[in-house]
Amino acid sequence: MSNLITHKRGIFIVFFMVWLTSSLIAAPPTFVHVKYNTGVEPARLALGDLEKDGDLDLVVCNIASDDINIFQNDGTGTFSLATTFTPAFRPFAPVLADIDNDTHLDLSFSNWIAGMVTVMKNNGDGTFGTPAYYAVGGMPHSLFAADLEKDGDLDLITANWEAEDSVAILTNNGDGSFAPVVKLGSGIYPSQAIAVDVDNDTDLDIASANRGTNDVWIFKNNGDGTFASPQSYSGSVGAHSATAGDINLDGFSDLLVSDFDNTKISVFNNAGDGSFISPTHYTSNDRPAQVAVGDFDLDGDLDLAAANFFGGNFSYYENLGNGAFKAKVDYTSGAGCADIIFGDLNNDGKLDVVTANDYENTISVFLTLCFNRIRGDLNLNGTVVIPDLIYLVNYIFKGGTPPLGFCIADVNNDNKTDLGDIIYIVNYLFKDGPAPSTEPCCI
Repeated sequence: MSNLITHKRGIFIVFFMVWLTSSLIAAPPTFVHVKYNTGVEPARLALGDLEKDGDLDLVVCNIASDDINIFQNDGTGTFSLATTFTPAFRPFAPVLADIDNDTHLDLSFSNWIAGMVTVMKNNGDGTFGTPAYYAVGGMPHSLFAADLEKDGDLDLITANWEAEDSVAILTNNGDGSFAPVVKLGSGIYPSQAIAVDVDNDTDLDIASANRGTNDVWIFKNNGDGTFASPQSYSGSVGAHSATAGDINLDGFSDLLVSDFDNTKISVFNNAGDGSFISPTHYTSNDRPAQVAVGDFDLDGDLDLAAANFFGGNFSYYENLGNGAFKAKVDYTSGAGCADIIFGDLNNDGKLDVVTANDYENTISVFLTLCFNRIRGDLNLNGTVVIPDLIYLVNYIFKGGTPPLGFCIADVNNDNKTDLGDIIYIVNYLFKDGPAPSTEPCCI
């Protein structure tokens, strides 16, 4: 009889966990959405604290009006247009980085049609000095700053789209000026090049997303800022942008690529040696242009977002904790959503979102209002199960790790975290008691 009772209890618990998974659902994030007017056809964005007041300011490159907007943050995530200037033809991809090691963020950007990179040093107050111009080759479509030879100075990397199919490197001379360009042959139509240490040897390698050859090329660093022959990884149709991050928490950087020509996101997991396995694909909206990663829900793993150019929105994908992502949730931004970046704009500890809306000459600022979690889901896996009960017991009685937010542990919503919450979960899991409170639990 005892075996039968145990068997029945096992069936009951499994059934109950399945029922719980489908009935208690963490809501996607909610935002306050504000738009700001820009120049004509805002193409790319950059965030950084330009005047060192503790707030992230915003740089917008407007490719059709040949100008750059600087938006100053007032500290609450509200922006005002501080200045607009026209330093060079067709500004496209901006980067904010301290290239002369004076602790101030300088402004560099690619000039798409002109085939050059423009560098403007920060005067120390968020304004910029006289531009310097560096030839890099035909149609630089992206710009990235990284210390490639480990000398303490940031170098610049471009992906030269269409005209010559190359990755170009400008090596920093140590004073914020740059040596003549060095070029690496790439796949066809390289649209973005980034620096990332793919093999954990402490040297930054280069990954290039090539739209014309539907692949990603990896150039491994020889340790001195020169690079070995590239390795090619296919599986991304219309590879348009790339970003990197350890999405499955195995200690190695993975690659996430927007497939502009088949409306998907390709995730290339690192095999653990700097090579990559065949990608996993996630459905996006119409023509994903740029991708970004960050721990949006504060649960310790990297989530994903994609700017959908023809969709006029961005797609958000929550990481399940193992490198796989939930189905997307779409948020309307504006027509021609060309770029997306994350940053804590109002210093509340949560990542906010900015998009560039190319077709309507605006940017969208999404301030994160709430990421609603399930009460009792202390390990943040989307369900309330026995490990959550153990977590709560350890926290209350053994000084265990505090939950991400107070309300997650306040299962019965009485504004306390105590034995009553433990009893509540026990009754829920084992005695057919009521489900955890569904009152909002914002983190």
